Amino acid sequence: MITLVGKSGKAAELPDVSAMPNRLNGIAIIESISRPELQRLAAKYNLSYRTLEESLDINETPNLTQRDGYHYLYVSLPNARANQKVNPITRPVLVVYNNHLLLIITSMHLSPVLPLTSLVGNLALARTVQSALVYFLTRVVESYDRYIKTHSNAISSVVAEIQTRRLENEVFLNLILLEDQINDFVSALTPLAPLLQRIQADRSIPLSGSNSDDITDAILATQQYIGICNSNARRITSIRDAYSTMTNNSLNSIMKTLTVATMLIAVPDLVFSFYGMNVHVPMQEVRNSFLIVTAIAVVATIVVIIWAKKRHLL
Repeated sequence: MITLVGKSGKAAELPDVSAMPNRLNGIAIIESISRPELQRLAAKYNLSYRTLEESLDINETPNLTQRDGYHYLYVSLPNARANQKVNPITRPVLVVYNNHLLLIITSMHLSPVLPLTSLVGNLALARTVQSALVYFLTRVVESYDRYIKTHSNAISSVVAEIQTRRLENEVFLNLILLEDQINDFVSALTPLAPLLQRIQADRSIPLSGSNSDDITDAILATQQYIGICNSNARRITSIRDAYSTMTNNSLNSIMKTLTVATMLIAVPDLVFSFYGMNVHVPMQEVRNSFLIVTAIAVVATIVVIIWAKKRHLL
């Protein structure tokens, strides 16, 4: 029989220690944990407080260590309220477990990513701690799915916009933020696959056949998500490179047009400038000299236009 208790993020502090599961067949979910609460946990279960304290570090990377009969597994969950100015993109979750106890500890709220009511209900149905551990890890992997799909859809919409209109600077700023999220997801998922493989191969906490199959599916899903993230990152790079090339080509075309326009203006201007000086010039006394000078300027301009077309400047 598994005892399941927990502290939601809305609670002020942990339930009384007596309400926490014993060392046999216990599962506890603790959100928004504080340092005093970590000290109480460490004292009750004889855990490493220094290792528990790392759960408060938002930059903790996924890893798995074993100490004093307990496994300490750090995984990263995507932050549903990801805003780089306020919150990090992923947050660490500490899973402490052995054959008889499972503690899920986090400094954030699980509910935006993993609905707590559903999570508690399904964990309560687990017959063993191992089954509960496998279920939680599969939910962690699945939590990335909708965010990665959102990334893919956002990139596809940018590709569609390129074909219909000129992109604004805000679009590229959003792409930069999106690329940062994707890189953060890759950093969180890349070590997760080998960690799941270690859990699957761990003989000290053997998994049943169905649990092992679920871990295998989670490993394959993790690898698939990593591939999609890498593909999305390459798409963003391609969009930037393509748009940069398009912008350069457009700028070159504009510069060519301005160059030819300058030459077309400069040629007649040069001719008229000669006859605008306050000195004696040829044909000054000739009747219809104005028409002759204008004709020279027009002919010179036509010559420049023909030359520009041969050089594909027009």
